[in-house]
Amino acid sequence: MMKSESQKYRVNTTKVSVIGLGKLGLCTAACLADSGYSVLGVDNNPDVIRQVNKGISPHGETGLQDLIVKVKPRLSAKLSEYQTAVLETDITFLVVPTPSTEKGDFSTGYLTDALKPMTMALSETTKPYHLFVIVSTVSPGALMEELVPMMEFHSNRQINHGFGMCYNPEFVALGSVIHDFFNPDLVLIGENQPSDGDILEGVYRNVCRNQPKVARMSIPNAEITKISLNAYVTMKISFVNTLTSLCDNIPGAEIDKITTALGADRRIGGHFLRGGPPFGGPCFPRDNRAFTRFARDQGQHAWLAEATDQVNRTHASIIIDKIDRIANLKKMTIGILGCAYKPGTPVLEESFSIELIDKLVKNKHKVMVYDPLAINNVKEQFGDLVQYADSVESCVTGSDVLVLAVPDPLYSRVGTWLQESSDKIIFDLWRMLIDDDLSSHDYFAFGKYH
Repeated sequence: MMKSESQKYRVNTTKVSVIGLGKLGLCTAACLADSGYSVLGVDNNPDVIRQVNKGISPHGETGLQDLIVKVKPRLSAKLSEYQTAVLETDITFLVVPTPSTEKGDFSTGYLTDALKPMTMALSETTKPYHLFVIVSTVSPGALMEELVPMMEFHSNRQINHGFGMCYNPEFVALGSVIHDFFNPDLVLIGENQPSDGDILEGVYRNVCRNQPKVARMSIPNAEITKISLNAYVTMKISFVNTLTSLCDNIPGAEIDKITTALGADRRIGGHFLRGGPPFGGPCFPRDNRAFTRFARDQGQHAWLAEATDQVNRTHASIIIDKIDRIANLKKMTIGILGCAYKPGTPVLEESFSIELIDKLVKNKHKVMVYDPLAINNVKEQFGDLVQYADSVESCVTGSDVLVLAVPDPLYSRVGTWLQESSDKIIFDLWRMLIDDDLSSHDYFAFGKYH
């Protein structure tokens, strides 16, 4: 049997490149560099390139600044030099945006913009082999049906003979990207030939600080696995949020006691069983919709995924309407603790808090907000339409109605200031203060009948 190109030629896995230095891409580059690799980062934003080369993180991701300083001798960045990435390294990780289209699937425009000059560079060099690793989330079929034919055309080479392709989506969360990258539950590798998967698995065996499950499969299988995993998780979240809303109206019901019992059954498990506001962020909502679109493209209906999306949208209205109904909003200042879609990140994408703020502002209510990381992004969106507290304490003391919207441990200590006041209306959407003495306030723990 003829050996593949990656077997015939020794691939230099000490030199890698990362295309796209956003939050995920730069963390990927820094983690690879921390594991001993010489890493070239490429991005089309000159400010990002300038800061990275100075050892400064352009993103507010946990631990990223310290890591960039640590790996500075092994991490360099260049502006839009895609050809250099091909010529100077042998493995390229592509971590570029794949925004949702109007249909609900993922655009490959940015991937094409990067891969076209890279594969054109391959056609002009005698370099025998280059391994491309797509990290960005794509729709099933995108790699082999769309990207690979384009790459073969521009490189004058064939896949497995001149270049290789793997699909390697990350399962990380903003706010803990570096920890998650070093300690994954799962490393998913979609490979077109086993030798490419061997190379990529070798990289992760070197990088990971735990012993993760490495799932290797065909590229189409990996594409389906990625979006189906997030679709399943969102379905689980929406079920628990529906249960939380029910408990909120049933005397004696307590969602946390129920989910603790449910999670003890190994068929269910305890992960993502904490009832609260709707899920948001840059991944869960769009991946669920992409799964729905994928099913429709196959002539089927993903009824559970479609219902999950509808439940998530309705769930936001249920909470907002309850706050609006119980609190006399027109005469009070509503303080909102937490604006991002989750703790530890400044990202506002599909955040429940932003939907809540928008509804209150449109109804001409007084709103005060606090979020240690996202406050500047909120200012860009709402300007002087809301008030901005400079601390948790000032938001608590300056509000008549207080909404704990994000489960940041920072907010679990507000009981100290609440005990010094009285007659506030408190909506604790994550039941963070449920053990505190709040008898002098009107306290609503979402998911526990009041």
